[in-house]
Amino acid sequence: MYNEKNIQKILARDFNNKGRLWINDNGFAYHKIGDKYIGFRYGLGVGISDLVGFTEVDIDESMVGERLPIFTAFEVKKGRGKASIEQENFIQFIRSKGGIGGIVYDSEQIQKEIEQWRMN
Repeated sequence: MYNEKNIQKILARDFNNKGRLWINDNGFAYHKIGDKYIGFRYGLGVGISDLVGFTEVDIDESMVGERLPIFTAFEVKKGRGKASIEQENFIQFIRSKGGIGGIVYDSEQIQKEIEQWRMN
């Protein structure tokens, strides 16, 4: 059975022919310095999607042959997993600025999000 981390890896790998997605790991860790442990946060921040990157799209006839990267962010969930308010807000922000984003469970949903963006 796949967990969300495995699903993220598969979706990022399979996306490469459309652009590029990177996995955004977020968390908290400790590092030992001498006899003390120092805690620190890592990742892009609370609510930022699991997969971030760009989608290459063809643009209008005034720039025939050119490709334009569109900022892309997907929050990956497993089964009936739900996005947090912060994650939903981040996706809405990306969409409001013209980017591609969504809550996804598989690669078919990624394709639907891209198609929906192209129709707008």
